[in-house]
Amino acid sequence: MKSITQISITNQILIFALSLITLRIFKVENIGVLFLLWNLFLAWLPLFFIQQMDVFKSNYWKFSILFLTILFLPNSIYIFTDIFHLKKNLAAPIWYDLVLFLTFSILGMIYFSKTLKLIMENLRLFIFKEQNLKLIKISLIFLCSFGVYLGRFLRLNSWDLFTKPTYIFEKMNESFQDGKFLEIVQVTFIFGIFIYFINEILEKKIEN
Repeated sequence: MKSITQISITNQILIFALSLITLRIFKVENIGVLFLLWNLFLAWLPLFFIQQMDVFKSNYWKFSILFLTILFLPNSIYIFTDIFHLKKNLAAPIWYDLVLFLTFSILGMIYFSKTLKLIMENLRLFIFKEQNLKLIKISLIFLCSFGVYLGRFLRLNSWDLFTKPTYIFEKMNESFQDGKFLEIVQVTFIFGIFIYFINEILEKKIEN
């Protein structure tokens, strides 16, 4: 059995997060925060996808996995916006829920950083100029930030692209017609910069 020091920091945070949510459920007899587990699963999913790249030899399947990874990648940072649910009238003390929400958010960000790193490593096999890779990396971060806007404010999901693609464009068109273009740009730009800085820190600190 591994000692706590032999467990990766990511898994230590995962254990802490699961302990927090379990304790909360039993202590206050309220399951109102169980959505965090679903959102954490969605945050981890892109990392699972990209880790399957080496299983396939065909470029078709490799690019299909890469597409799925990028499509679901915004979910890893979407979990940050769950802090919107933090209110004083929740069942548990607000300080406890703050730690709970932040822990899940940090974990999602770690998954994001690890996934993005693996995406770039795979793209490096096809794109050799470091400048181009840097541009793609920044573009992906802001694309994910835009994806967070679609998820949090327009209530769209990654799988909607397959299940109801026309609905996505209808919702986006409605949003533009409602004069929310500036809001979209602000959320995408500011949240994107925020994610960029955190990712730069995590890339240098979190082990694979």
